[in-house]
Amino acid sequence: EAYKSGSEASEVEKLKKELDELKQASAKKDAKIESLEKENTEFKESNEKLTKSNKKLETLCSELKNMK
Repeated sequence: EAYKSGSEASEVEKLKKELDELKQASAKKDAKIESLEKENTEFKESNEKLTKSNKKLETLCSELKNMK
């Protein structure tokens, strides 16, 4: 009976360690997702600025062509 209890305790510790490792892996993935979402937002904002700049340049080019 004592052996069984020791074996069970060992299994419980093993499972606790496994759970901790899974929690750490999950936290790392959450951090990575957050980082990628931030990066995606920055790219979207940059893309919007470039799109606006591009439209301004297209307008200027059109105006220059009309001046000829």
